[in-house]
Formats: sequence, C-alpha cells, structure tokens
Amino acid sequence: MFSPASVNSNVEAMVNYIVHIAALGQSHYMRPKEMGGGGGTFNGFSMPNSIQETAYAEYTVTSDETELTITGNSKAHLELQVTFLLSTYESGEHKME
Repeated sequence: MFSPASVNSNVEAMVNYIVHIAALGQSHYMRPKEMGGGGGTFNGFSMPNSIQETAYAEYTVTSDETELTITGNSKAHLELQVTFLLSTYESGEHKME
C-alpha cells in the first residue's frame, strides 16, 4: 500500500515532465516546416528516445494536425496515468468525432 504523499509526489513529477514534453511539442508546432518543425501543426512531432522514460514513468505521444496528446504511465503506481492534451482549437470551436 502506497501513502497518499507517495502518489501525490509521483503525480507532480509526471505532470512536470509532461509540461516539459508539451513545451517541446509547442516548439515543433511553431517552427517552420523548412526548419524541421510542424509549420503550424503537430504533425511529425516525436519525443527523443532519451526522454520517453524516467525512473518513475514512461511517456508516449500521439499527434495530428491540431492536437498533441501526452500520456505518462507510472512505474511505481501501475494504476496511475496522467494525460495532457494540447490543442490548437480556439474557444468556441468543437472537434467532430
């Protein structure tokens, strides 16, 4: 049994790392295609192998033109998953699924 403090610590570490990955994704989005970026899309974004895993979690990303989804899966608390969605939709816009 893990203490609530242990779980909270793991969540905070995962969120901080996901914010770092999101910043890389935003940088890719802003960089022109001619310079290896997405040119206003998240297409082609991938994490370097060196940041896909930490001592406490494993991370994956999926991306398309308008969204970047980052998921962290805890190694210490197997039921714990943190997901972050970075989207280019403006307020009032809706994604059709």
